[in-house]
Amino acid sequence: MGGVSNHAGIVRREILRRDKSVGTPKKDPTEEKKGHRWALTTMKRKTMLLLILLGILAMIILFLNVYPTLVRNTKYDLQLGFVQNQEFPRINDPSDHFKNEARLIAMAIYPDKKESLRQAQLYVTKRGDSEILQVENMRETADLAAFEMRLNNLQWEPGEYTLYFKRGTDIQKKLDFTLE
Repeated sequence: MGGVSNHAGIVRREILRRDKSVGTPKKDPTEEKKGHRWALTTMKRKTMLLLILLGILAMIILFLNVYPTLVRNTKYDLQLGFVQNQEFPRINDPSDHFKNEARLIAMAIYPDKKESLRQAQLYVTKRGDSEILQVENMRETADLAAFEMRLNNLQWEPGEYTLYFKRGTDIQKKLDFTLE
């Protein structure tokens, strides 16, 4: 039993030593620097977050201002294919080389802003020949985005042809294509 009380006395002495050392704790100078570093890091994080958000906002504003000019149609185009797009004035499968197994669609596409309204014409010739095989005329209107011509290509021999898009007396575009 004496060993147990002796053990209890040692534990009491240890507790007293700890209590004497408790007093007012001294500040560790490294802890103060760590706190300062943490505050600086937090400030840097907030600044970086603010800069990233401002950058994203600037990109959104730039995109909204530039996007309309990127999608705006600014020139005349001429396309040829089998499938017409149902939403936009264009051909879904444009090409210049075709197997002559279905009717082709020729499409003259207008820019968003036209300089004047004229009589327009789509016509096809055999390449190197001036004889017109098929022609389609159209009176342009202010809201005209495109006009099409369904070709009678199933009646034509395999070979090389040229599709012309003419406005008034000026040829806007021409497209050479081949039928197999």
